[in-house]
Amino acid sequence: MSMKARLFGVYFLFYAYSFVRYHLGKGVPYEEVIYVWNKSLSWMSFFLIGISILPVSWWRKRSLNRKQVGLTGFLIAATHVILSVFLLKPSRYPFLYDSNNSWTFQGMCTIGVAIMALAIFGMVLLTSLDQISLKSPQREKILKLGKWGFLIVSLHPFLMGYDRWFNGPWPFRFPPITLLAVLMSIAFWMIRLTLTAKKGN
Repeated sequence: MSMKARLFGVYFLFYAYSFVRYHLGKGVPYEEVIYVWNKSLSWMSFFLIGISILPVSWWRKRSLNRKQVGLTGFLIAATHVILSVFLLKPSRYPFLYDSNNSWTFQGMCTIGVAIMALAIFGMVLLTSLDQISLKSPQREKILKLGKWGFLIVSLHPFLMGYDRWFNGPWPFRFPPITLLAVLMSIAFWMIRLTLTAKKGN
């Protein structure tokens, strides 16, 4: 099985997980298909961007193009942001709003880190294009911002759900996607640090 087919399989698992947890477990109406689909998009973009921050030593053993994976992750993340703009309502995300339907501090931080990370990823993407002429040191400095963008975007799912992760039973014992995304972020950083340490030995 090719690596691209495996990535498609990963997305299918993410969507199936979202479908079962929200439609079947939490009773979200099937009319809210975009709402649930958007969750799987955010998870997949998080996964692809997480892969893209892994060191070169990991990529040498894979039949994938790092730039293409990062670009795909960015485009999926941008799609997630666009959909979220239309989906953001107090009825869907009451924990981000106060009683006057204004943003809470948690809501502002949640959206703020997402916008900040997307801006960083956009800058990294533009810098990686061959059409953009920058001196090599400048290009390398900007490209290295990608890992910090991933660190910032990891705060998005944390802020989104940390105070509700353990408030009650999980549907079908499926953990919240925000919790899984944070654990995934920790895993990617551990892999990155481990491989970087091995390279240094």
